Amino acid sequence: MITVEELKDPGEHECRGGGHQSVQPQCVPPLVVASNIDEKTLKLEGVCAASLPTTIGVVAGTLVQNVLKYLLGFGTASYLGYNAMQDFFPTMVIKPNTQCDDRHCRKQQKEYKVEAACGGETVPKSEQSLEELMAQMRKLDIQMEKMHWFLKQRHFFIINKYCISNAYLKDILFSF
Repeated sequence: MITVEELKDPGEHECRGGGHQSVQPQCVPPLVVASNIDEKTLKLEGVCAASLPTTIGVVAGTLVQNVLKYLLGFGTASYLGYNAMQDFFPTMVIKPNTQCDDRHCRKQQKEYKVEAACGGETVPKSEQSLEELMAQMRKLDIQMEKMHWFLKQRHFFIINKYCISNAYLKDILFSF
């Protein structure tokens, strides 16, 4: 079963520590866990809870809707929550914890920041040759630190915080 939690972009949203097998998120633990509240105190005597199958059906339908929005690229896959006291469905984006225990989560957060700083194809396409580009990079003492594909709606080639458009990507990859 795929949930919207599994489809969140690493580095942009909270992590689920240790991959998708983890039950507890590392960045944002559930409120009951974070508050150290005894779960036995949450049930009120004399209150009839909603039917479990009905609740599961509503939650599953909302999760499927979020997954479809994400996969088909329309709308916003949002946080699923409900405040019964105010009859309110909150909408929020949960950002990753910068002090997360998971080193992979922190690494992906850094990669996301670089991608967000580039904001798409920020370097205009030009007729500059690869040799001229590499000469400029050597002159500025820019080292090839990392090559990373972002498999979202666009691809980036990152060279020490500089984004190079896809026009250069083929030439750069085949020059090494």
